[in-house]
Formats: sequence, structure tokens, C-alpha cells
Amino acid sequence: RSLGVVELQLDEQTLEITKTMSTVEGVPALKNADARAVNQGETLFTSAGIGYEYDGALVKAAKTTEEGAWLYLKGVDFGDNAEVFTAMVKGSGRAEVYLDSMGGAFAAAIEFDNTDYSGVYSKMPQPVSGVHDVYIMFTHADICLDYWQFL
Repeated sequence: RSLGVVELQLDEQTLEITKTMSTVEGVPALKNADARAVNQGETLFTSAGIGYEYDGALVKAAKTTEEGAWLYLKGVDFGDNAEVFTAMVKGSGRAEVYLDSMGGAFAAAIEFDNTDYSGVYSKMPQPVSGVHDVYIMFTHADICLDYWQFL
């Protein structure tokens, strides 16, 4: 699910790997992400204004480093009629979910003001079905997203 990952070609006769350049397309996904599963905040295709919160040496959550930060997830399968967006977040602000492009169809929003991680949810204005690219956009810096899910 990462930008710039490419398949390496191996010459099986010489065991040499062909020099390869990264691309903005990445490699084809083996399967779509499951919107109804619990998805870690740090799972993404690409992002802007995002760093990480650590728990020792392990990544705990995606963390916004500036206002207007965003995450882009490619190929998320909603199944049939997802109606609720839920997330485990810490910080103050708002997260908005858009489908298929940054200015695309508005899918959901959550508002929060938490000093510790807390689950928040919002009923979506319209049920969502099928496979979509997902953009999660944040209003403020220092928002931590541990995980998200659609129900």
C-alpha cells in the first residue's frame, strides 16, 4: 500500500536484479483494504503533514504535524452500505473523510477534544458501498489517529 514500491526483475540465469526506478503508481494491490476491519492509522498509500507517535520503538499512531494534514488510502472495499465511521483518536480538531479524490464525495466527519485516546464515531450522511480511494483530512496539528473503521 505504499507509494514508490516497484516489482524488481531478477535474471534467473545471472541472478542479477535489473535496475529499477520507483513510480507514483506503486505495485498492484494483492487485495483491497477492508473498510469494515480495524485499520491502523499508519496504514496508508501516501500522506502530507503526517508523522508518527511512538510507544518505545514501536509506532503507536499516525500524528498530524500541521493543519490540513491528510492520509490517502488506495482501494478500500466498503462492502454494502457502510453507515458509520469510527476512529480511535487523541487531540483536538476534526477529521473529514472524502471518497475518490481530496475534493470528492464527502463521506463522514468526526470532531473530538481528547487528551487521551478515545473512540469517536459519526453516522454517515449517505451509506457507502463498493471500492473507493479514501482521503482522511485533519483540521489541526497534533492529532493522533490510532485506528479507523467503517461499520
